Amino acid sequence: MRISIIILFFITNLITYNYSQNKENFEGIITYKKETMFDTVFYNYYIKDKKVRIDYIQKNGKLQKYKIIDFGKGEYKVVNPDKKLYVQSFITITKYPEHKNLEISKTGNYKTINDKVCFQWIVKDKSQNSVVTYWVYDIGYKYFSNILEVLDETEKISLYFIHIPDTGGYVPLLSEERSYLREERMKMSSQKIMKVSVDDNIFEVPKGYVLFN
Repeated sequence: MRISIIILFFITNLITYNYSQNKENFEGIITYKKETMFDTVFYNYYIKDKKVRIDYIQKNGKLQKYKIIDFGKGEYKVVNPDKKLYVQSFITITKYPEHKNLEISKTGNYKTINDKVCFQWIVKDKSQNSVVTYWVYDIGYKYFSNILEVLDETEKISLYFIHIPDTGGYVPLLSEERSYLREERMKMSSQKIMKVSVDDNIFEVPKGYVLFN
């Protein structure tokens, strides 16, 4: 009996370890659709180890630009495929001041999005008449907040997520900004998450592109 318990304990811990390792080493693609009153933009996030590439795709399907972040090398590139130009800089993390007006709540509510169990986080800002609701899923990818810090976006959906403590490995699959009167201002939804092998070449600037200073 004692041996059976030990074996069961070992198997349980092995499964838990492998599950944790698989999540921690997430490699794949996350696609997003951002909708506002004025425009619709699509994003492809290619993730591998400490590298990320974000494609900005217009409503007509045209690739407008893409950004490459390499946390291992501390490099940040913005690439313009039309003009075959790119800019390169060192990663700078914006240190945002404490936002005392924010009311942050991890509600414990959950729902299924694209077959993924997501939990509800809500950020309220009365001074801006804004409420952002996130439905987040734990893929074990710990750099998502860092990506937003590097991109330094001013949209509340991005800015407020950075201020949420202990985001761990969570990424939002659905983010919605509304006014206190429930008027929708912006919606960013994940179309799919694919855990696939990502080619290293996708994080390189193509040959022939010119560095713009």
